Amino acid sequence: MYHQNLRMTPSKHIDIAHIARVNHAAFLEHEIIAFNEMLLSPGLHTVTVKNKKVGREIVDIFLSLLNCYQRVYWLSSDRKVPPGTINLYEQFNTLNCLDDNAQLYEFMCTQFNANFLVIESSDMLQYESWFEQFHIALHEIHAFDNIPVLHLDFMQ
Repeated sequence: MYHQNLRMTPSKHIDIAHIARVNHAAFLEHEIIAFNEMLLSPGLHTVTVKNKKVGREIVDIFLSLLNCYQRVYWLSSDRKVPPGTINLYEQFNTLNCLDDNAQLYEFMCTQFNANFLVIESSDMLQYESWFEQFHIALHEIHAFDNIPVLHLDFMQ
């Protein structure tokens, strides 16, 4: 199987874009350790994967193995999230946070109680009017100091 090594860089970016299928991925011990350390460390982390399916499988496998997060919030451009995670977009939509920056900020300050956050990066999300306010709120509530925030970037 063609496999590109995980790399930890100062920007906390891991590139696993060439893993064809998670079931057949042969992670080296140091790669598993580096990825686990990243998932356990507060801060903004970026993981680049082949596509959404592979990214979700990898995150699911590692979070299941760690078994330490009870409130995994997930923000996806397709509005669908993996089973067992909290759909942050649906919460925003239900509480009218997508059209009201003040409401979004209030939600983030008073109701956001994730202990792990996954953001599936996409061009579509980047152009949403509320997305910038969401990132500002993450900074202002010090989310990056307290929980791991994982940006999933996709090659395809």
